[in-house]
Amino acid sequence: MTYNGGSPDNLTNGAFIDVKGQDLNPKDGPSNVVLKDLIVNAPNIKHGIQYYCTEGGSIEGVTVNGGAWTSIQANGAQGLTIDGCTTNPAGEKVYANIEFSMGDNVDKIPQIVVKNMTADDYNEDLPLVYMDYATIERAQKKLNQTDITFSEQEVREKLKGNIDVQLSGVEWVDKVNDDGNTYQELTYVQPSVTPPSTGGSSTTQKPLEGISLGMTSAQVGPGDTLQMNVTYTPSDTTASKRVTWTSSDEDVVTVDRNGKVTATGKSGKATITATVGGKTATCTITINPFKVDVEDLNGAVTSCKADGSTVIKVPQSMSYNFDISSGITLDSFDYTVGNDKVGGTNTIARWNGTSGKYQIYAAGAVGSQTGVYVNGVKLFTIEVTERPFTSDTTLDMSLKVGTPYMFRITPDDKDASFTFLTADGKALSTSYKAELYPDEKGDYYCTVTPLQANRDIGVYCVIGGNTYKVFTVHTIA
Repeated sequence: MTYNGGSPDNLTNGAFIDVKGQDLNPKDGPSNVVLKDLIVNAPNIKHGIQYYCTEGGSIEGVTVNGGAWTSIQANGAQGLTIDGCTTNPAGEKVYANIEFSMGDNVDKIPQIVVKNMTADDYNEDLPLVYMDYATIERAQKKLNQTDITFSEQEVREKLKGNIDVQLSGVEWVDKVNDDGNTYQELTYVQPSVTPPSTGGSSTTQKPLEGISLGMTSAQVGPGDTLQMNVTYTPSDTTASKRVTWTSSDEDVVTVDRNGKVTATGKSGKATITATVGGKTATCTITINPFKVDVEDLNGAVTSCKADGSTVIKVPQSMSYNFDISSGITLDSFDYTVGNDKVGGTNTIARWNGTSGKYQIYAAGAVGSQTGVYVNGVKLFTIEVTERPFTSDTTLDMSLKVGTPYMFRITPDDKDASFTFLTADGKALSTSYKAELYPDEKGDYYCTVTPLQANRDIGVYCVIGGNTYKVFTVHTIA
């Protein structure tokens, strides 16, 4: 028989099949309730099946698809057997296949037996049986009624005795809950849920040799998330595949039990460590809060990724300007290049805490590269490329006011349109001879004449619609 559960209001906070014991309803409350050979579909309901303060009973050969938190809840259930069942909890708040629970008004410590259990689409980090700290506290009060004081650890050990799991490959795991102070008990994590052997030839054991995360470093922005996944060697190991995730600095990034990394909004670095059966793998996460808008030689602005993956091609001896902004306020701002023989830096507008304007100058040989960094975080790479012309003058110079200087430009593409200009025509005028613009070889002869003293003025050529800097003139009296 199949039971299909929807999501009506009266079920979203309860269980689709709710079996209540005699203590709650002495007249009608049943004992030894058996659910057998059922399919329960409860995708939007907290719990697929709940046994609440029941005596005896069993769940046999039942498949539970859902609920949204757990598939089966044993809430104060006494002597409940879960045998040959398949669970597949699914929902945003799912935390276990089975919950071992004492609710607000429950004073019965549950007793359950779990055997021959399987789980569809099993989440390896999802506990087979979960026991929350509220249950530990209530059990402690119940046990202390005998005038014997039990420590929290002793209570946990006693509660373990009430959970008989007849499956291989299970273990106890202690976790810290959300407030960071109180321990939860995650019990019987079952990374590979299979029925125990019933005889015949034994399965060949394949010990775990190592694990990896597929990356050793990564960058994320403030508030961003990154899913990390473990790869096992060998991939078909028979050892436990349960992963324990930790962050070296939870003020920078946190990681949940499924390997989902979240940047908290604080700048810095943290190391994520995955541990499986004594084997570890790590990945260093760097918070990259930056956004970069690049202004090319012609003033066109485009945004580029600031995660270090973008390569910006800058023609030799040319400069690109770029605006840097941050998603979080940074008090310090250290702007550098990895190799100052390849690229030079300049500040146009100093960092104000969240933004600034900077410049990169391609100074190296054609084909050379260097990274551009802020506070040790790589934003992008520049690569020095050829300019589409040659010139007899590429070095900056000083000229007296009124002294003309002629230079030659030879475009690589002789058919491309050409002109030249200066950054300030009133301070540095331009002229040319028509018969030499170009000459029979395709060379352009251009002249600049300083008109004002104590100025630094760029000289540019425009080839095929793109503007390139040739050199700078410092004017003197």
